[in-house]
Amino acid sequence: MKVALYTMQKTIYSGETTRISLPTVMGQVTILNNHEPYVTILSPGDIIYTRFEYNGPHKTEKEERLPVTGGFLEVRGDNEVKILADS
Repeated sequence: MKVALYTMQKTIYSGETTRISLPTVMGQVTILNNHEPYVTILSPGDIIYTRFEYNGPHKTEKEERLPVTGGFLEVRGDNEVKILADS
């Protein structure tokens, strides 16, 4: 799925991922491919996502963490995730 992770200062990540876990007001949520449309408010905690790294013909996943104090999450029906985070 496509993910775009922004703060007020810059774009943190824009690209493909296989999963993303976020702290929300309803608890920890993990978003996978083909998730239903969803909008929620983020709570303080860590956003954990995987991103792809390419080394020649080889593709590997690397886990990244971003501590946040809040923000918003939007999951669209076309495998697109947008996050505006306070960090």
